[in-house]
Amino acid sequence: MIKVILSFKNSWSACFDEIPMAIIKQASYWIASPISSIFNSSISEGHFPSVLKLAHVTTVHKKGSYTNSSNYRPLSILSVFSKLLEKLLFSRLINYLNHYNLLHHSQHGINNVEAFKKMRKLKVLPESSDSEGVNELSLDMVDENISSSIDQSH
Repeated sequence: MIKVILSFKNSWSACFDEIPMAIIKQASYWIASPISSIFNSSISEGHFPSVLKLAHVTTVHKKGSYTNSSNYRPLSILSVFSKLLEKLLFSRLINYLNHYNLLHHSQHGINNVEAFKKMRKLKVLPESSDSEGVNELSLDMVDENISSSIDQSH
């Protein structure tokens, strides 16, 4: 858990709980064990705590006129504990998929959360296959409007 905590940037932004990641990182050696116990209980029970689903939502100006509401995008500030649980679950999922060799050999971008969200591996199965088996089609999907993904505020 300490490794997960220390992997985050030192941010002073905070959600409704008013606890910034910088404080969690400073206290990581003392709070890692209790947080691990809580997260392990959450995972074993299959329950994501409702309080971790809350976010502080604000807007960020993208470009253009400041008076046009379509020139803003929403920005959700999540609880640091929500971010920690998400990263822990993602890490466990990746380890599981790698351990049991469940990822296709040509899969890429899986170790990068943002790349994983933007790329998908598709398998196309014909209605009838010939004696040689099923053909596969690989397709990478990438957001071509990359400016919508990048925060360009100053």
